[in-house]
Amino acid sequence: MPNYEKNASRLISFLVIMAIVFTVVLTWNAQKPSDDAQYKMGSVDISASNIRTHLSKIAEYPHFTGSIEHTNVREYIVNELEELDLEVEVQTTLALSSKYFVASNVANIIAKIPATTQPGGNKGLALMSHYDSANGYSPGASDAGSGVSTILESIRAFLESGLPHSNDIYIIFTDAEEQGLLGALGFVTEHPIADKIGLILNFEARGSGGASFTLLETNQGNKKLVKELAAAKLFYPTANSLMYSIYKMLPNDTDLTVFRQRADINGVNFAFIDDHFDYHSAQDTPNRLDASSLNHQISYLSALLPYFSNADLEKLKSEKDVVYFNFANIALYDYPFSWVLPMSILVALVFLMMTITAIKKKQLKAKSILIATIPLILSLLIAVCIGVAGWHGLLWIYPQFNDIPQGFPYGGHYILATAILLTMALNIWTYQILTKKFPSIKVVEWYIPIIAMWIGINILIAIFLTGAGFFIILAVTPLAIFGNILRYRTTANRKAITYTLFSLPGLVIISPLIPVFVVGLGLSNLAIATVMSTLLLMTLLPILFVVKGIRSVQLFCLAGAFISFVGIYLNADYSVERKKPSSVNYVYDTESKHAMLYSYNLHLDSFVQQFFAENDTNTSLLKDLISFRASRSAHYVTATTALDIPPSNVTVSSSVDENDVIHLVLTVEPNRPIDSIEIISDEPIDIFGLAINHKAFEIKNSRKRDNFVMYYVVTDQQPIEITIDYRPQTLPATLRLVETSRDLPKQLAQFTPRAENIMPSPFRITDAVMISQPIKQK
Repeated sequence: MPNYEKNASRLISFLVIMAIVFTVVLTWNAQKPSDDAQYKMGSVDISASNIRTHLSKIAEYPHFTGSIEHTNVREYIVNELEELDLEVEVQTTLALSSKYFVASNVANIIAKIPATTQPGGNKGLALMSHYDSANGYSPGASDAGSGVSTILESIRAFLESGLPHSNDIYIIFTDAEEQGLLGALGFVTEHPIADKIGLILNFEARGSGGASFTLLETNQGNKKLVKELAAAKLFYPTANSLMYSIYKMLPNDTDLTVFRQRADINGVNFAFIDDHFDYHSAQDTPNRLDASSLNHQISYLSALLPYFSNADLEKLKSEKDVVYFNFANIALYDYPFSWVLPMSILVALVFLMMTITAIKKKQLKAKSILIATIPLILSLLIAVCIGVAGWHGLLWIYPQFNDIPQGFPYGGHYILATAILLTMALNIWTYQILTKKFPSIKVVEWYIPIIAMWIGINILIAIFLTGAGFFIILAVTPLAIFGNILRYRTTANRKAITYTLFSLPGLVIISPLIPVFVVGLGLSNLAIATVMSTLLLMTLLPILFVVKGIRSVQLFCLAGAFISFVGIYLNADYSVERKKPSSVNYVYDTESKHAMLYSYNLHLDSFVQQFFAENDTNTSLLKDLISFRASRSAHYVTATTALDIPPSNVTVSSSVDENDVIHLVLTVEPNRPIDSIEIISDEPIDIFGLAINHKAFEIKNSRKRDNFVMYYVVTDQQPIEITIDYRPQTLPATLRLVETSRDLPKQLAQFTPRAENIMPSPFRITDAVMISQPIKQK
């Protein structure tokens, strides 16, 4: 080959590889706006500075339901709404979650902007977020101070713009979302406005960064709502039907779920989920909230508020579902669910006919196709091994990763990159070895098992996970490449360009999703990313065969994996910016008069070492005194001197009916400021009735409770009456009342504060004083 042809071939190969790399990188980076993006409401600028000002006030301190700071935040929000000349209502009620057996007095903040033109229908638009932070020490900047602040500023700009709107607009800031969606429950079940809402836009967060995903919630079909979202011309519409299909399988609900289930109100969640290690932690502060993530929320509201404030919200319900997805965050595209299976079958039939025809023409050999399945199977096994063994290996090297309860340590992004790049390098190496061992097997024959695999995946998707129907792109584009290989004889350079152009749409649609699943589900699911990366890489196989310098690609992947591993190493230790979670709690048993300290820590650190030694692991000392979930169990326990803290006064009356159902009435009078009370049992019991202050939970027939019975968030220090109708499954069963306050640092004289690189544990009660007393029954 002449030198100019060799040089041209190298250039084409380089451009093809760079096109693929840049497509993946740019598609990932283009999911959200820039840090300095600007948006308007009509002709009025939405000020990111104003949002940050609101955020600094709302997230200055932790403000969980019942705390003084929670009241201060509520007063600030009410004042800001009144400054906009809005009439504000604070709905107060006792809300109960029969799903979780959790209750609290809640205070929802509600305001209304009346329609300015002839109403387009009888239903209004609601903008919603929750204003409480997670229990304990989270300032709640992202979750969900970001949502409250964005709505406040967007409403200011909307009112100032004078944009006409034919629908009433309701602003709803719910309380006690973190306690079991209690504010939303109190609103839906008791407030008359709930019947006047046709659509809810709910702003949430499950981390402090990343793209804000659009998750629809409908009881019926999603077709009309998807069409309206597309018509609203969203900026950076990060949305697809697979995300909600998976979201529905997970135990994570939002306030919007309550409105959908209880009042059949359609809605859309907007939530960013990256930097998951900040979620519910002391690090959820305004300065750690990504500006681009905040701008993504602003971009949604700037488009949707003017649009839906004039849409007919009574026409959003549909009987039909559609598959929808965004392409390069430019626009939303959709097609009916009913197309998914026929499309998969059609692709399968076309592939089968093309393959049979090619075999008859002796373009393909069945034996070669069979051999070609070997590297595909090996590549998938490699992906699974790296995903599973790689994560467990990292936990062995860095056991501190187990300390992060969110399941996503600070070096999580580097872990993802290392696993994906190493998987790709080994997959390329696998095909290099086998293609050299079987040189007579053609490129098209190596490709056939991959196409068959993707067709099979799409048929399974059509049956079991229809929302992922847009994955058909990864069957259609390989099929197009397959047909091109069989039909046309052309140069390697043209093949490389043609195959790349066919492959880019699939890369644009699918590649950004690969990290998202692991970010959302935790790094214990790292194999999802390695397997999906393998499956996506396999669709590019013909390109890898025709480009020059494929070994350089492999070395590039290995170098990238090594650099990413260095990133893991550099982010493995704790620092002021990457704090270690650490916990300690005090428990006193009024019956035995024993006092103990316990910690959820798996490893001692400079903070817990002041309380525990390595051998303080006799967790049986806590048996039946407090409740634990399987994933939240004490690790260190030690006896300590009892503190002079009075327990609540508890008066008890009980009776037993002819069915051996015990009717128990408790009156609890706190003798100190407490944050919560909990009822637990030492044996399984069947609950037939449960009420707090004469307000009953909804219980059909009975509910079995193994240990935890109910939880009440205390917002004042008034007497609490609890009624329980229950029957023990085995006798005797002892009920206990556990009262909790988060004031251990004030109560424990030897409590030395945490170092700057240590913070209170999220998702765990910590720094708490807990008093456990048996409920004496006659």
